[in-house]
Amino acid sequence: MSKKPRPQKKISKALADQLLLSGSSYRSSLLKLQLDDVLSSSRYNYEKRFAQLEATVAGLDLLLRSLPAKPPISVQDAEKVLRKTSGIEIPFPEPHPGRDTKYTLAFAPPQNVNLVRDFALKTEIKTGDIATVDLAVTIPDSLFQEKDYLDYRYFHKRIYYIACLGAAIQDTNPRSFKISYGHLDGNELQPTLLLEPGDTADAGFIRSRSRIQIITAADSNIFPIHRTLPDRNCVRPSDVSKDHSQTERPPTPFYNATLRSELTSIPYLELLQGTASRCEGFRDSCLLGGIWLRQRGFGSSVQSGGLGGIEWATCCALLLEDSTKGQPILSSRYTSYQLFKAVLQFFARRDLTDPFIVNSKEIRIAPTERPVFYDGLLGVNILFKVQPWSYKRFKSEAQNTLNALNEDLQDAFDAVFLSRVNEQRLYYDHVFTLELPNGIASAPNVTAIESLDKIYQVLLRGLGDRARLIDLKLPQCGTPNFTKKSKNKARKSDLAIRILSRPENAVRLVDRGPTAEDKEAASEFRTFWGDKAELRRFKDGSISESLVWSESSAEGIFHQILSLLLARHFDVVKVETKSKLEESQARLLSEPSQKNSTSQISTANNAFQELVRLITQSDGLPLSLRSIMPSNSILNGTSTESPPDSRPADVLLQFESSNRWPDHTIAIQRTKIAFLSKVAELIEPSKIIVDARVGLEHQSNQLLNQAFLDIQHSSGIRFRLRIHHEREQVLLERALMDKQLDGKTRDETAQALAAYKRCFLQAPQQAQAIKSLCTRHPALATTTRLLKRWFNAHLLSRFLHEEVIELFAARTFTFPYPWEPPSTASTAFLRTLRLLSEWDWEHDPLIVDLNKELTTETTTTIKTNFEAWRKVDPAMSRVTLFVASNLDHSGVSWTQFAKPPRVVAARLTGLARAAMDHVRASSLELDMVRLFKSPLADFDFLLHVKPELTLAAGTRQRAEGGKYKNLQLAADSSSSWMQGIEAVRLFVDEIQDVVGDNALFFYDEDGGPAIGGLWNPRALGTRHWKVRLPFSSRPVEQRTGGEDDEEEGRLLVEINTKGILAEIGLLGEGLIDKVEVLKEVR
Repeated sequence: MSKKPRPQKKISKALADQLLLSGSSYRSSLLKLQLDDVLSSSRYNYEKRFAQLEATVAGLDLLLRSLPAKPPISVQDAEKVLRKTSGIEIPFPEPHPGRDTKYTLAFAPPQNVNLVRDFALKTEIKTGDIATVDLAVTIPDSLFQEKDYLDYRYFHKRIYYIACLGAAIQDTNPRSFKISYGHLDGNELQPTLLLEPGDTADAGFIRSRSRIQIITAADSNIFPIHRTLPDRNCVRPSDVSKDHSQTERPPTPFYNATLRSELTSIPYLELLQGTASRCEGFRDSCLLGGIWLRQRGFGSSVQSGGLGGIEWATCCALLLEDSTKGQPILSSRYTSYQLFKAVLQFFARRDLTDPFIVNSKEIRIAPTERPVFYDGLLGVNILFKVQPWSYKRFKSEAQNTLNALNEDLQDAFDAVFLSRVNEQRLYYDHVFTLELPNGIASAPNVTAIESLDKIYQVLLRGLGDRARLIDLKLPQCGTPNFTKKSKNKARKSDLAIRILSRPENAVRLVDRGPTAEDKEAASEFRTFWGDKAELRRFKDGSISESLVWSESSAEGIFHQILSLLLARHFDVVKVETKSKLEESQARLLSEPSQKNSTSQISTANNAFQELVRLITQSDGLPLSLRSIMPSNSILNGTSTESPPDSRPADVLLQFESSNRWPDHTIAIQRTKIAFLSKVAELIEPSKIIVDARVGLEHQSNQLLNQAFLDIQHSSGIRFRLRIHHEREQVLLERALMDKQLDGKTRDETAQALAAYKRCFLQAPQQAQAIKSLCTRHPALATTTRLLKRWFNAHLLSRFLHEEVIELFAARTFTFPYPWEPPSTASTAFLRTLRLLSEWDWEHDPLIVDLNKELTTETTTTIKTNFEAWRKVDPAMSRVTLFVASNLDHSGVSWTQFAKPPRVVAARLTGLARAAMDHVRASSLELDMVRLFKSPLADFDFLLHVKPELTLAAGTRQRAEGGKYKNLQLAADSSSSWMQGIEAVRLFVDEIQDVVGDNALFFYDEDGGPAIGGLWNPRALGTRHWKVRLPFSSRPVEQRTGGEDDEEEGRLLVEINTKGILAEIGLLGEGLIDKVEVLKEVR
């Protein structure tokens, strides 16, 4: 018998959603949990809020509907009556209606009173601030005339209506509400009524931490849509005669859309609520969109970009509902995350300056500088408040977020939803402020916006390819006075210009314009730039209009350009530089040990190439050469030291494999000495070699590399050659497999193997990768130097390999989210501090993909290694920071053996957090130099270094050398201060070895004025004396025990801190000026 086919069951919607979830809707179950968590923490308990506000809203509804009508009255009489009877001002939008105004103002009870916008839709985001509940009152149609859409007539009538409502509420409940005026979304055409709890307000209203904003609405059909299209003019100039046609007047899109928004608030509420009922994920997707917008500084107000949660929700609903082209763009079966991502993709990939029209096939709108998302059914451009500069930033943010969400190797959830992106210091490269001219500052809202658009277009043309993004931060609009006694904020007139620069063009000193033969373009160029434009002959023989700038820094050039253009075109007197980070950066990197100019690095690299040629061309080498590679930061521009006044540049020399090499680790080290001696003998006769000497190192552990060759080049650059032989790794690994190895030898072998991998495998690979990365990101080298200087300034660098600091800086560029890769070193430096302040190193590894070579499998391996280390070493006594890269999957090459110790890692996090707190508190007034001041009071004791052995001494010596030629020659030849700093470094290492784990010593290896010390808490306190205590001790007063005390009579001792410090002072004679005890410890 054949089996009957199984009946096909219909898949329920819930099951279909579950299948989507298990597929690609959330990418991972972790993302689903993260989204649920952020949504639950951002969503209000609306049942509770409705209960708290119900009595207040119901009372207002009853009051407003029962108000008596008022007969028509002239504008002047309306102001006088309200001022006389209720003491209330009418804040008419500019231009104020004149005495010859023929239309009248009237009042009638509202047709409807509705909760609208975010509160009604239940998509309001919980922020901890006072929440705003929007209450829309629908003005009766009878109060309007056919032509009221023209010349601000509707807006004058609506504000009179608002003022009458305010007067009625004040007269009826004088102590229940604190009443003031506001503006709907910062639009001066739409004053609103703000009600906050008064002395006798309802208890629920007080507990709700809310305020009620009364806005107006009107029937959507009172004015025809074709009259208010974006390309129509609805504000007739007073000097234009009546016989001029509509097409000769400039369009008024902002005015028209503001008017239509008044007529469509109720229809859109119905649309949004209907969409929420049909699409299960709609509300949560709107919450995610609102969170995303808020973290990036976007909001519904004109000053915040004009795109907030309600605009996001409306666009999303229209994309779900519009079927003009056959079917909606979005599916109602999407989950909240899918819907959020789909809307983001729409905004990122669709250019809305080419108008996007829904619900209509007949309407045509010409392309414009502003985005247009036009609803043909209700006649509204949803994005009418979005200015060109805000739209460009919004579009960039959308694409950047999509890139982050599509990142397979690292979790970008925090960067997308939790990180505060719109921090000016971390976002922008340059910030300038200016006082707007009176003609713009005092202009009506619509006129001011148009003027700011002209400023933007001038800046866009003037800065050209120097700027990736220009963002204008609009001044906040003033708050109208509700009564004569009110003292509300006046409208501000300051404008902030915020710029993201292109590093490859930012410091260009000469701009080329059109050629002299192009008469029309040259004339336009001169008209635009004025006297600054000049004809120049260039190297290629062409004669062109040009601009020459005098400053060498990007910030100075931007300031010159802005000052010139704004003064020429808008009569701006002064442009103030607010960032000044480049100035701070120059001060921080101006010391002799910090200068690392392009010419110096180029000289060092040229010397290296000469050395490579000399060695490779030498006859008589023991074996054929395989490679010569640099292995530290001296040659790639990321070192805080500057050749020639720097430590030697490490170079690895690798010979071809041969049977001539011995097969024993110690014998290999002896062979290396012989080979290096032979290389020195061969190259020393060369004119480019001043000196070549073999040196010894690591004499306490014969398994480590024992020899190096120091070479002094004629340019002054020093190189330190070591020989890399791959057989060492095999022998060390084989030795570790010997189970009969004693503990001490095993530890030495393990340390030797780790040192081999670090010195001969990881170091050259990372040096090459960092050099390549610096080529792709010009700001990385200076960022790394700033970061290393910060670690040195806070006395932390001796606890970390400099390669770890390089990885910290590189992470800011390779995984820049939530921003784009930084363009300036100061911005990148602050972002790196933020990374260090937020990195939970106890629970999370730091993964850096230097060459975009990481795969999902590799990332999984790295995370597995991290988890294994945390299980093996839960106290983090061996590995505290786990920093992996595509070159180092182990994650511990640079951090193994307590590099740094846990206490230092905790201090690093604390200092980074304190720095970020200061950055946020200072905002635009930040002096970056203050971030490099270390709090020395945190230490237990200080060892003050003699002044002549510090960085300050070197700075003075160079300054005097620049003044007197003989001192300059002496300084260049001796560099005594550099030798002194090196001596102090060695002294710190020595006393750390002597004292051991009983104390930690902190020192600025660039030449700090003091060595900080911390006693180990485990070494403090009393203990019983015994032979071979690990520290100098002294007896303490014997405490009498009980009769049964077995320890009675034994000597109690404690660490002799005074004696140890005295001995350190003796050891440091000639280096240490004095020893200062900051905290008495026992």
